[in-house]
Amino acid sequence: SLDDADIDPTTIKQLLFQFESSGSIWMDEITIVPFTPVGPKKMLMEQSSGIVTDGKIASAEWPDSSFNLDCGIIKVTADQNYLYVGGRIKDNSPFINNQKGKDIWNGDAVEIAFSTNAGADPKRKIYYNTDKHIGIQLGGSFEVYEWQSETQLTGVEMKRSISNDSVYFEAKIPWSSLAARPWEKGNQYGIEVAVDLGSADGAREYQYRWNTPGREGFNIDPSLWGILKIN
Repeated sequence: SLDDADIDPTTIKQLLFQFESSGSIWMDEITIVPFTPVGPKKMLMEQSSGIVTDGKIASAEWPDSSFNLDCGIIKVTADQNYLYVGGRIKDNSPFINNQKGKDIWNGDAVEIAFSTNAGADPKRKIYYNTDKHIGIQLGGSFEVYEWQSETQLTGVEMKRSISNDSVYFEAKIPWSSLAARPWEKGNQYGIEVAVDLGSADGAREYQYRWNTPGREGFNIDPSLWGILKIN
């Protein structure tokens, strides 16, 4: 299939059939089926008036919109000083991540890749300097890492809790630690959200993604991101 071959059908301009064999071949019919491409998912984000990081994602504080994944929900909002990320994730073996730094994806974690430049080409295939890719470790030392700058972010506040079979978390990340300008109201930015779930032995077993659930690669290819509109 096209997915198995990692081919984007929207980029196909010409299709050739080539046969190398002796003898004859007969075709009764070839049908060209019109293809309507599915565009990137879109999310409308309300700016925050301040989040109390207590690990409970209280509905009164967070915007109604959520990034819905098969394993739970992730919420993202921001103000002029902080980027806020929270979530509820179903996990039968919670808070297991024994990795450090750039390897925290290999266990329980949340990843968010996004642009801070509203004018960046959404079809670009490489990261720009204004693109960020952060990981929030849900286990171990609960660090927050940014892969583009290869740094552990400082000044982060994070709380987490467990209720029944789900884990809850909230992270308050200074824009200054990202060396980035905050998102501006009325603009659109690229974004992808993913949840890494590890097995009981700690290694990542599965990754759930928002915009491209059936296709990996958002960590190197921003054209696979969805769209975030700041309201």
